[in-house]
Amino acid sequence: MNYIDNIPALRSAIMGFHIQYHAALAPLTAAALLEASGQPSVVDQVTRSVEALYAGLDAIADPVALDPAATLVGQLAAFSVTWWQNLSMADEPDRGQRILAAMRRRVGETTGPDPSENPLPRAELIPPAE
Repeated sequence: MNYIDNIPALRSAIMGFHIQYHAALAPLTAAALLEASGQPSVVDQVTRSVEALYAGLDAIADPVALDPAATLVGQLAAFSVTWWQNLSMADEPDRGQRILAAMRRRVGETTGPDPSENPLPRAELIPPAE
């Protein structure tokens, strides 16, 4: 996974993903990602995008979009962990690291940790079953 190390590249990655894969996302995920990308604070843009995509991964309709989505979640979580120490994920101090570890496993970079150790997605962002 290539990590993103600057804010303009983060914003570009979020919007580029949304433009390219919008149709593959559940409506709730697409709306949450669009709302996140419009936040004036880059901290909010990144952390809300992480949470929206992380919660919506299992509802992505097009398998071609799964690896790019997991990669983007990992990239954004890594940036959050590195630059803000999980600033907006403070209710779970290690949430960003755990999301990053889960995405690295999901894209095949690692074999651990066990999926049972993944943080739970934010309930309000989980798309309803269709």
